[in-house]
Amino acid sequence: TLRVTEEIPGRAYRQVRVTTLPFKGAPGLKKDEEGRLMKALHRYGKRHHIDAQLEELLSLGMSQVVLLNTLAMALDFAPVEKQFLLESVNLHEFSDRILQLMEFTLSGRFPHEPAAGH
Repeated sequence: TLRVTEEIPGRAYRQVRVTTLPFKGAPGLKKDEEGRLMKALHRYGKRHHIDAQLEELLSLGMSQVVLLNTLAMALDFAPVEKQFLLESVNLHEFSDRILQLMEFTLSGRFPHEPAAGH
């Protein structure tokens, strides 16, 4: 979760400084949640030819929150999809939303993505 601390004037687009806030009552992901996310992430990495970069990222030993925030920024999602992630109210919802976006992309449901095998 982010809190806007300052809006920077003089830009053609909105630019702000933010403070990150922990998710309310943020217990970690359950093993099955983390397993589904990692499986989809590996498939996504192979599909988009970024598997080496993802492996390097995963080897850094980040907390689940930091990893999910990093993925939300780094993966090739449209701005509206990134906004969808930012509006998550807890870690489980955030993880589920990233998983949904990756699965939609992998299934070819987004117009900007070719269908699998094409």
